[in-house]
Amino acid sequence: MDTRDTVGTAEIEFTRHRVRLLLPALLLINVAYPVSEVHAAAALAYAFAYIALLALGARVAAVSRARQITATAVAGGIALLSVPWVMFPDTLWLSLSVFGLLVVFHVLVIAAVARHLMHVRRNRDVLYAGTSLYVLVGDMFVPAAMIVHLLTVQLSGAVAYGTDAAIDWQRMVYVSFTTLTTLGRDTLPPVTPAAQALSIAEATAGVVVLAVIIARLVVTEVGATTLRRTGS
Repeated sequence: MDTRDTVGTAEIEFTRHRVRLLLPALLLINVAYPVSEVHAAAALAYAFAYIALLALGARVAAVSRARQITATAVAGGIALLSVPWVMFPDTLWLSLSVFGLLVVFHVLVIAAVARHLMHVRRNRDVLYAGTSLYVLVGDMFVPAAMIVHLLTVQLSGAVAYGTDAAIDWQRMVYVSFTTLTTLGRDTLPPVTPAAQALSIAEATAGVVVLAVIIARLVVTEVGATTLRRTGS
């Protein structure tokens, strides 16, 4: 049976268009964050852009009615809690709530994009979905690392990552993507077992995602070649 028949052509087309929008949105959000620290207007613009990304992510995750409700509820919770969190960033329960919801939200979107990746037939669609999946995995580990850091500080008074400087969101984005890509780093090394385990999990996830992307590219190319030969 053709896997497209199982998933449904309509669902594939539905997700394809949103994934093509998701990738540039993800890259913009990751790269543009430092601009938000330049001026209050830039910070506000970035906040609206992030809300738009949440809405788009919720649409990507909406592969079923239940998933749509869950993703929309999680995205709405993030948006609502972000307002008091920005006002009171040192409130532990607010920070943990926002970061926890972000992890859940990324898991929902990752599941939808991964499902889409396994059923598209064109290399271009594989690259869009695969790259989006790779960036989403890196983004998911940012709030996860922040949770580990905050809980470590709260429970032991120590730090999860070796630095005397304040650990903020952008710094953790750097940590996450240098870990995901296995580039290594000499700043912010994980110094607790929990942080080290998280880094191992992320590095492994990065390798697995790359392997899946390559495998899907091979499968789609072989399928296209076979179809051309059969057609001729």
